[in-house]
Amino acid sequence: MRKNQIISLVLLSISGLLLFTVFQKNKAINQSKPSFAADQTYRVSFNYYLEDFDSQDQVNWYLPQNSSRQQIDSLNFPTALIPKKDAYGTRLRWIAHGETQYKQLQTSFVFKGKAYQHQIPENFKTDTESATQYLVSTPLIQTDAPEIIALADQISEANSSDLLRITAAFDRVVQIPSAPIITKTDALTALSRNYASCNGKSRLFVALARAMGYPARLSGGLILENAQKRTSHVWTELKIDGQWIPFDTLNGHFGYLPANYLAIHHGDRAMLSHSPGMSFDYNYSMKQVEVLKFLEHPTATLSSFSPLGLFRLLESGVLNTTALYLILMLPLGGLLVAFLRNVVGLKTFGVFLPVLIAYALFETGFGLGILLFTGLILFVGLASRPFQRLGLLHTPKLVISLTLMVVFMLAGTAAGLYFDIPWLRSLTVFPTIILTLSAEKFSNLIVEDGLADASRMLFQTLLAVSCCYLLFQQQLIFEWLVVFPEFLMLIIVIAILLGRYIGFRLVEIVRFNPLLK
Repeated sequence: MRKNQIISLVLLSISGLLLFTVFQKNKAINQSKPSFAADQTYRVSFNYYLEDFDSQDQVNWYLPQNSSRQQIDSLNFPTALIPKKDAYGTRLRWIAHGETQYKQLQTSFVFKGKAYQHQIPENFKTDTESATQYLVSTPLIQTDAPEIIALADQISEANSSDLLRITAAFDRVVQIPSAPIITKTDALTALSRNYASCNGKSRLFVALARAMGYPARLSGGLILENAQKRTSHVWTELKIDGQWIPFDTLNGHFGYLPANYLAIHHGDRAMLSHSPGMSFDYNYSMKQVEVLKFLEHPTATLSSFSPLGLFRLLESGVLNTTALYLILMLPLGGLLVAFLRNVVGLKTFGVFLPVLIAYALFETGFGLGILLFTGLILFVGLASRPFQRLGLLHTPKLVISLTLMVVFMLAGTAAGLYFDIPWLRSLTVFPTIILTLSAEKFSNLIVEDGLADASRMLFQTLLAVSCCYLLFQQQLIFEWLVVFPEFLMLIIVIAILLGRYIGFRLVEIVRFNPLLK
C-alpha cells in the first residue's frame, strides 16, 4: 500500500508542476499573440558599402511597407535619414555631405509573408481612374509599338473574355525563354529577341495588357531564401476591379505570389540607385526564422516567454526542425508502441524500431515506403537463411545481413537511375542499419519460430509503424511539444500507469471471448 501511495504522490506532483508551467506560459503567449498569420518569416538586411565618394554623392533605396500579404517589423535604418513617400513607394536618400571616404549603410527588418491566390473574374469592370497613368506608352514599355499592338489585337480577337485574354497574354510571355540579363530590357526588345530576364518579360506583359486596355504596372522586390545575394526581382500587377493583382511571368505565378516574395516598390524604377563614378557594393542578407504556425509566433518571440522552451535551439541553428522533430516525437512514438504491445497485444520488432521505421517513411511516402520496407526485409531475411545453417556467430551473421542490404540498395538505386524509375531511386533514403536490424530479427524468427510466426510478427510491426506514421503527421503535436516541452513529463506519468497495467490485452479478449462467456 505504501508503494502505491508513493507512486500516486509522484504522479500528482508531476501533474501539478506540468499544469502550473503550461498555464503560466500559455497566459504569456495569449497576451502577445500577433494579429498577422504569416506563412514564412525572414530576417532581412540591406547592406551598402561606399568608398571614394564626392561630397554630394548619394544613394537612394526603397523600404518595404505593410500590406494585406506582408508585414514588416523591427525596421531599422540610419537614424539621420528620413523616409519619404513618392509615386513608387517609400524611399530613403543618403547624401555624402563631406563625410569620410568609407561608409556602410544598412537597413534591417523582419519580414512576415503569406501566400495568396487571387480569384480573378471572367470579365472586369471598367477602370477610368487609371486610364492615363497605367495605360500610356513609355520608353521602356512601348504600348504603342506596332509589334505590341499587333500581338495584343491578335490575342483580343482570339479570346472572348477579359480573363481569357489576360491568360493568353500571360502564357505568351511565360513561353519566352529566360536569360540572366542584368541590364534593363524594354518590352519591344524582349519580344523581338524572344529571351529576357524578369524585368524584360514583366515589361512585355505590362505593354500587352495596356495595349488591350487593362491598367498595368511593374512591382519589384526580393525573393527571400536562406542566402546572401545581389539580385532583385520584378513582376507585374494588373488593376482588376479596383484591386492590384500580381502576375510573375518569370516563375509562372498567375494571380498569385508565394509567401517568400517581399514587395518593396511599384512602377518602372530601380529599387536601388546611386551616383555614377563612386565605388559602391551591396548585398541582401536573408535568413528564415522558424515559425510555429498554430500560435502564429516566430520562435524568437516565444523564446522570451520561458527558459523551458526549445525556441532558442531552433533560433540559434543548434538543431534544425527535422532533428528536433525526431527527438521530440521519439518518446511519444515509443509510448504509442508500448501501448500497442501492453494493452492491445501486438508483437513488434522491439519498441523504438517501429518508431524509426515510421520516421523513415516520410522520405518516400507511406504506401511506397511500406512496400519497399517489406520487400527489403523479406529479401534480406530469406537470403540470409542459408547462412544460419553454417552455425555462424551472431555478429558475423549481422555483417552478412548488412552487406546484403547495402548490395540490394545499391543495385536498386543503379537500376532506378538507369531506367528512370523514381521509386527505385528512393531506396537509399532508408536507414541501412535499421533495415539490417529488422532483417536480422526477421531471419532469426524464421529459424526459431518458423516462417508463419515470423510473418505474423512482421505484419504486426507494420501495423505499429502505420500507427506511428499517423501520429507523426500531426504537426500540431510537435509544435505543442516545442512550446510546452513540459508535456514530456506527462509521457513519464502515462508510462508509469501503463507499466502497472496487468489486465487483459485486447487481442486476448477477442481470442478468449467464447471462453470468458
